[in-house]
Amino acid sequence: MQRAISKIEEQILRLHHHNFAGYSLENTAAKMGMTIKEVKTHLRHIKCIAPQMFPILTQRQKAILTLYDQHMSRIVISEGLGITQKQLRTEVQFLRQHGFLFNRKMLQYDISMDSQVKQRF
Repeated sequence: MQRAISKIEEQILRLHHHNFAGYSLENTAAKMGMTIKEVKTHLRHIKCIAPQMFPILTQRQKAILTLYDQHMSRIVISEGLGITQKQLRTEVQFLRQHGFLFNRKMLQYDISMDSQVKQRF
């Protein structure tokens, strides 16, 4: 079977993607011995072939996601990361738009929902 992406592109993806090493573009380029422009070119090619791997989160976005998963408040998250509430709001909006965060109220169970269950497992 033929590879969809090259071995170099796979290495770049593993270095840069937030589910793997999560390095910045600069660090990824340095580790690969390439320029940032070359890394971006490879990432654009990967995005055409495997769009499900994108967007790639920044280290700050990954940290926000982790803290949200721990049910931290926005105030604690912004103070802990040293960012303003407005910056946090922008990052959270991005994460929601791309399916990384959901409204917590939608995911909570309430006993009144039992009447709506059609089949129990």
